[in-house]
Amino acid sequence: MAKSTKAKELSPHERYIAECVALAIGATWDPHDDNSQPAMYDVRLTHADGTPAALEISRAGDDTAFWLEKYCSEPKAAPGEYDWTVTVPAGLGLTPKILAKFLPVLITECEAAGVETPDALPAVQNWFPGAGGPNAAGWYVAARSHGLVMQRFTRSPERPQIAFSLISGGNIDPGLRTLDAWMSGQVTESWFASNVEKLVLSGFDELHLAVSLHDVAVPEDLLVSFMKATGIDSSSALDAGPLTDLWLFAPFAPVFLHWTKGDGWALLDRP
Repeated sequence: MAKSTKAKELSPHERYIAECVALAIGATWDPHDDNSQPAMYDVRLTHADGTPAALEISRAGDDTAFWLEKYCSEPKAAPGEYDWTVTVPAGLGLTPKILAKFLPVLITECEAAGVETPDALPAVQNWFPGAGGPNAAGWYVAARSHGLVMQRFTRSPERPQIAFSLISGGNIDPGLRTLDAWMSGQVTESWFASNVEKLVLSGFDELHLAVSLHDVAVPEDLLVSFMKATGIDSSSALDAGPLTDLWLFAPFAPVFLHWTKGDGWALLDRP
């Protein structure tokens, strides 16, 4: 049976990233991967003068645990006046089914408390009964000196969203001074190399890799620093091989990062 030549449908998350990249460089985009070959890049970018470029959309580490982060990063129906987004650290035994059942309880409590800082969290509420392990409320209250609660900046500022994350030591650095060191370690990993290989096979001169960051693969002090980034104090010394452009996206961050060969990093506002 002949393989389908219809390009695979991108997820909403992937489409959003493709739109951000295309808008930033003044290009249009189209899905490319139709599974007609073993390794194909995701998106074809076309500049105004017709010059093509290849874009692959991936996630740091390509870890299977990313499904939970992705689930939590997408808005769900919620009670109350606002829409909320909640992320939780790994290790609580949570599943999408449990989250769908018990997130309304958590959101109701947070909205009633007007949560803006960890100290404003309700102290006694079993947010995820039956989830296994320590209940989320008890865990968060015990660890809140290492926790961070912040609003996510969205295109609708009247709809605040909330993120929970456990910071495993380290310092929050809005200048992202540790980014180059972390990224230099990632360019030698197999997940990075396999994505670059897909791009090289395109035969194009301009090769873009867009990466979703998540707390399974990224040190949480760096991830939260990304969420609070106000600028970037980094160099252009990163060696990303044949890549011409690297894009980094973090959940709940109002910005994303663009690295270009020779010029280094730039901080861009989400559209």
